[in-house]
Amino acid sequence: MKPTKLKKWIYTTLVLLCLIGLSNIALRFYIPDMFGGPPGRPTLRPVGKSSSKPNFYIRGGEYEGVIFTNTFYASIGLDKQTPYWIPSVGDIQNFEKGLRAEMEKFSSGKKLAVPLSKYKRQYFGILKKGHKVIFVNLFCGDESYWKEKAVWVMDGGNCYMQIKYDVQTGSYFDYMENGFA
Repeated sequence: MKPTKLKKWIYTTLVLLCLIGLSNIALRFYIPDMFGGPPGRPTLRPVGKSSSKPNFYIRGGEYEGVIFTNTFYASIGLDKQTPYWIPSVGDIQNFEKGLRAEMEKFSSGKKLAVPLSKYKRQYFGILKKGHKVIFVNLFCGDESYWKEKAVWVMDGGNCYMQIKYDVQTGSYFDYMENGFA
C-alpha cells in the first residue's frame, strides 16, 4: 500500500472505531434507560401519536406513568406561556422515593382509594419562579387515553390527586385531591 492510501485507511479505520465506540456508549447508557435497563431500574419507552415529541411511558418497581413532552398546557390548566422542561428518569426516581411519606403526611391519615402503587402517574415538567417543578397527576381510574392526554376529572375523591415536586429542593407542595359530586 502506498503511504497516502495507508494514511487514509488508518484515518478511516480510526473514525469508524470512534463511531462504534460512541454507539456502544449510547447503547449502554441511553438505550437501556429507554427500553428496559438492568433489574431495579425503571423502563422507559415512547408512547403516543406525536413523532416529533412523543411522551414516554415509565415503569418502576412501585409505579407506572407517562412523562409528557408535548403540548399539555391547556389540559392541566396552565397558560401557554408557561415554560416547560422534560423530567429525566432520575428526576422521576427522586420524586417517587419520597412520595409515600409525603402522601401520608398530606392525606392526614385518610385511607387512599387503592394502594399508592396502583395509581397511574402523569408527569409534567414546568418552570415556576426559576425552579424545575414536576406537576404530577395521580389517578386510579382506567382512562384509556391516559398515555396521550392529561386525565382531568371534577370529582372522584382521592382516586384523583395532584401534587407538585421541586426538583432543586426536593420538596413536595400543592397537594390536592378531588372532591365528590
